[in-house]
Amino acid sequence: MSSLKNAKRAMIISLIVAILIFSHVIYCHEPNLINAPQKCYGITIACQFVADISFMLLTIVPLPLMLMFGLMTVCNIRQSRRQVANRGTLMVRNTRKVNMNQQRQLSKQDHNLIIMLLVQIIILFILSIPLCSQKLYSAIVADRTSSALQDGIDDLTYNLAQLLHFLANGMPFYIYTLAGGKVF
Repeated sequence: MSSLKNAKRAMIISLIVAILIFSHVIYCHEPNLINAPQKCYGITIACQFVADISFMLLTIVPLPLMLMFGLMTVCNIRQSRRQVANRGTLMVRNTRKVNMNQQRQLSKQDHNLIIMLLVQIIILFILSIPLCSQKLYSAIVADRTSSALQDGIDDLTYNLAQLLHFLANGMPFYIYTLAGGKVF
């Protein structure tokens, strides 16, 4: 299953999917727009809406995938350990006590990995949702006129949400360090 041929196929498929997902950037975005939340933003309201919705999807969809593949990886590691342990205990029966201690330690490592995975996903979710919500709000009220106070509040919430999102991108290092326990 894991061969060079499959790796090349996966790379080509990933490249095609990425091109399809970000194809709207070529014709929808224009640099140096005035009164836009970002330096490079959508020209029309439809383009802004597509950009905001695609950002929301690309922020939210990976979180359940991370959870699913992380849990599958831990389960696969456990299963492969059991297969190796069963073969080892059939050959030597005197090391049963040593194997039980090793199994407890490995089970504790698996538990730490699952906790680390859950902490990472929860923190990424908490830090990413404000920017997704703000993008959705800005897409909904894009064609409405508002006061200077409302524009200032919107800019403040956008900047705070963007800071939280940037913080989410730097969090994995601290999560691995603090929640990893003795795994690493």
